[in-house]
Amino acid sequence: MAAGRGKTRPGGTRPVKPVVIVGGGLSGLAVALSLSLRRIPTVLFEQKPSPGGRTRSFVDPATGDTLDNGQHTLIAGYRSTFKYLHTIGTADLVRVQPRAEMRMHHPSRGFCTVTLPLFWPPWNAAAGIARTNLLSPADRFRLLHAGSTLVRWTSRKERNLADRTITDWLSMTGQSKETRHSFWDPLAVSIMNEHCASASAALFLRSLRQAFFAGPRSAAFALPTVGLSDLMVKPAVALIERQGGAVHCRADVVATSADHGSLTGVRLRDGTFVEAAAAVLAVPPASLPPLLPPLLK
Repeated sequence: MAAGRGKTRPGGTRPVKPVVIVGGGLSGLAVALSLSLRRIPTVLFEQKPSPGGRTRSFVDPATGDTLDNGQHTLIAGYRSTFKYLHTIGTADLVRVQPRAEMRMHHPSRGFCTVTLPLFWPPWNAAAGIARTNLLSPADRFRLLHAGSTLVRWTSRKERNLADRTITDWLSMTGQSKETRHSFWDPLAVSIMNEHCASASAALFLRSLRQAFFAGPRSAAFALPTVGLSDLMVKPAVALIERQGGAVHCRADVVATSADHGSLTGVRLRDGTFVEAAAAVLAVPPASLPPLLPPLLK
């Protein structure tokens, strides 16, 4: 595989080993993009037939429609995501609400709207919650109480939630069954693409702070006008390759190798060994231990 040979230094013969990224989800693509734009030799290996992970789309064979595999809505406060989109040239394919407005359906109250006025945070969120007809006055107070914990957020509190789920945090802040069902569960799934019982509380609350407290319009929905692959994946791969990087799919990395404490390369399932200057393992936590060299396990 040519990717394992690296590139030759100008004026010399010694090959330059690439940085290997394992995993072609959005995190892996972002790392590969950042490195390749700096002209650092970069090779990305993705186990599946196409990159993207949870941020990709596919064409339904029955209808011909483009369907998203994962989270298909963004919010204006996702600054890093929009920086990524601007870099790959697709930010104009997203439509952002003039102000944050969440339309929800309640089993007995029908359609309800939570609108955040253009006040400076946290007063916009407080006003929006206080005026909504989604919940009873008592449950609105519970939401405001949970929001107040975010206003007083510290890094120490985040560390205390490192091993807690969203469900744990909701219990800690006294959220009722009704607030969970009508507000927190839909919000958690839309932001985390996971259910409250399994999603990280620390990551969720960090996202909430970015969404609701970054600015008056930071919680506004941003809706892509194309599928996730066309928005986030294909343009990124094209730019990585134009900058000299490489993206290989159906390439399953099964192990990394190290010698005297230094990484030497990665091994693919077909037996190919690719020398590397460094490796970034952008894989789910459960997939990480088998990839680590013995000294790091």
